[in-house]
Amino acid sequence: MAKIIVTDVGRAVATSGLLPETARYFVDYFVQHCENLQRLLPEIRSPDDPEHEIDDVAEFDANLAFVLCFVCLTSPEYGSEDLPPRRFIPYMIDGTHGSERADQLQEFLPVDPWNHEAPAANASDVLVDWAEGVALAELEDMFDRLRGGVLRELANSTSSHMAGMADVTFALASVRGPKIPAPLADLIDTHRTLFYRLTRRIRQLAYRISSGLPEDVLWMTQAVDDTGRKLIGRNMILRLREAGLETMDSILDGGRRDEINEVFRQVEGDARNAAGFVEGVERTRLNNTSRRRESQKRRADDECHPVIDDYYNTKGTDFEKALEVALNCLDIKILARDDETRRGKGFPDFILDVFNGAEVVVECKSKENDAGVSLKDARDVFGKAGTNGLNDQPLITVCQAYVAPEVPRLIEECTRLTVINAEDLAEALLQYHKGRIDGSQLLTWLTTPGQSRASELPL
Repeated sequence: MAKIIVTDVGRAVATSGLLPETARYFVDYFVQHCENLQRLLPEIRSPDDPEHEIDDVAEFDANLAFVLCFVCLTSPEYGSEDLPPRRFIPYMIDGTHGSERADQLQEFLPVDPWNHEAPAANASDVLVDWAEGVALAELEDMFDRLRGGVLRELANSTSSHMAGMADVTFALASVRGPKIPAPLADLIDTHRTLFYRLTRRIRQLAYRISSGLPEDVLWMTQAVDDTGRKLIGRNMILRLREAGLETMDSILDGGRRDEINEVFRQVEGDARNAAGFVEGVERTRLNNTSRRRESQKRRADDECHPVIDDYYNTKGTDFEKALEVALNCLDIKILARDDETRRGKGFPDFILDVFNGAEVVVECKSKENDAGVSLKDARDVFGKAGTNGLNDQPLITVCQAYVAPEVPRLIEECTRLTVINAEDLAEALLQYHKGRIDGSQLLTWLTTPGQSRASELPL
């Protein structure tokens, strides 16, 4: 009797909603094009690498999104010689338009875009423009009788298709040992990191295509009211972005409230909903902190869990003690420590040797009720450092829980001061603990003037 073996790849196909033939189409495509696809991802390197400029990630994403959409739209889901179609490209999107992206990226495509697949190329163009934030009216004008409802349906269908693709590639990249044929296993072993990176980008691009938004404002879709209803839609998000209000800090910056009100007046006729949106963003930030904390606990060793809990739950001197415990756990040298009985309140909380003898001055500031650490408090470290002859060392203010949103904008000209939210520092220390970054990288991140964020840590 034949033995049936359920593999991770087979399970992923079964739960993805894709046809098995589609999964095979995806696997064959990635196997054939994995070397090429690496060129559609930014090069991994440290952000302080002096030899390279920062890659234009938006251009990489647009190219990769076009290729992935085209792969989806030419898969067996849309019909083949042996299978009837289960999904359809809207008939309004015909093959009469040319596509610069298709011409430029033809070597990455599974089939010739101009050999019966022109509608797939044109539909991919529309989807990429939609994800880049092009206005709906402009997209509707690209084809006769193309309307927003049809476009959104295409975007949702392709997004779910890409999510299934990501499930398959993740399962494929996770397989080790004799579960897959040797040639494929060798290829996966050689390009495992590439497949994991592709999986992450596919999932993020699927979300962007579903939302019709650039990556820097995707977070706004998480701003909800008490019932879970989204507070603003795509048009408002894009208008806020045009006004330079694309970050969470910019929305919570009290000094920019008039700008937010003006955008709401332009879009909705009045600013009645602006205050509720700002409150929703504040609620989103608190929820994100809670999720990040739980994520850090899942990735940390069990013995670190009490340290993480104390770190997040404490304020004032108790927070300083919690940070001291974390630093000692990581063998980061504390060269000097504030002790009110011995040094007085005029000494910084910590002087650290993070890497290779470089001294760093650290001051911790806490606020109750989740109020942000003010500019005055963030700059307090200057006075304490100067009083104690620490005139050349980098200065760091750790903010529990957050720095006030306007502070990073107000300290742009400072060449010594770094402000760091406590949750971002926790992420950096965890990555250092797990060996994802070394002491040199941690020191660079800690001492880059301005606000250091976890998103800026080396990949």
